[in-house]
Amino acid sequence: MYEHMPMTSPAGHPIGALTGDVESIRDRGNALQELANAMSDSATLLQRLVDNGADMEGKSVDKLAEVSGKMHAELGRAADLYDAVAPHIVQYASDLESSKTAIDPILDDLVELWATYQQKKDAAATAQSQVPDYPTGADADDDQARQAAEDARDDAADAAAGAATGARGDWDARAADYDREWNSWHTAFTNAANNIREDTSDKIEDSTWDNLDGFLQFMSDFLAVAGIVLAVLAIIVGGPIIAALAAIVAIATLIVAVARLARGNGSVIDVVFGVIGVIR
Repeated sequence: MYEHMPMTSPAGHPIGALTGDVESIRDRGNALQELANAMSDSATLLQRLVDNGADMEGKSVDKLAEVSGKMHAELGRAADLYDAVAPHIVQYASDLESSKTAIDPILDDLVELWATYQQKKDAAATAQSQVPDYPTGADADDDQARQAAEDARDDAADAAAGAATGARGDWDARAADYDREWNSWHTAFTNAANNIREDTSDKIEDSTWDNLDGFLQFMSDFLAVAGIVLAVLAIIVGGPIIAALAAIVAIATLIVAVARLARGNGSVIDVVFGVIGVIR
């Protein structure tokens, strides 16, 4: 009778392919690193505006310097947060890739070995229930011949049972290989999670924002004000610094709009205007 392969290994681990797309995880880690670098550069530029704002006069300039000072701190904090997380995500992608490379062929072997075990187990059951090949004709009542037939049947049954036991041992040995590789993957996953938690705990606790939605709302409000102020300054003052700041605000506005839309707090219109602001 056929039995399905166990869903768990001898050590109790679920048997199956590891979840997660390696390239997607690696791309996200690299994207976080790029975003951290961009935020850090933007924070530096905003700080320059605050530091150099003393040479400029006007309420618009004062307002921009005020909000830039606040934004500089938050951008720097966010940059530090992403910079701390990104390397661990990239490292986990590499660890996951190694684990998948090791585990996937083991899974294929386990399926084949289990099928072999089932075949040999069925063969053992058949051999055990086999009627001895008793002699016929003149030797039909020969006790010695009949005993020899029974012994032959028992030997065949024992051999078949031994083959089934060996096949199950082969599966168990390969399952032990699976457990070893699964433990390696789980260690890498746990290390990544713990490292991210440790490297971000202080940064998150120091934040003035309770959650991501609150931060995105603040960013949206700030960028709206900054965009208006920069538009006025572009007309009155002009210059490369104002143009560079305007580009930063446009890109940040698009990022925030997309993030808010993904979390169900924004609109497609906001994203459209964000795209227009970047490409104009």
